[in-house]
Amino acid sequence: MSSKKPAPDSRTIAVSVAVFARSVDMSENAIHNLIARGDLAAVRLGRAKRIPVTEFDRLGLPAPHWAANR
Repeated sequence: MSSKKPAPDSRTIAVSVAVFARSVDMSENAIHNLIARGDLAAVRLGRAKRIPVTEFDRLGLPAPHWAANR
């Protein structure tokens, strides 16, 4: 059962910490620290944390190509 997860696309409303970290060229630990301090909004789904794609705009970060239409 090693099926690949689909890549984020224009319908994606939240991304994992790993995807967000890669998109903004930061480490996952730095993203977790931003969430813990309250500087970055995140939603908890069970044990997983998801970051709304609106955080790119709110923080003034360039949106990835798959989130450009938001």
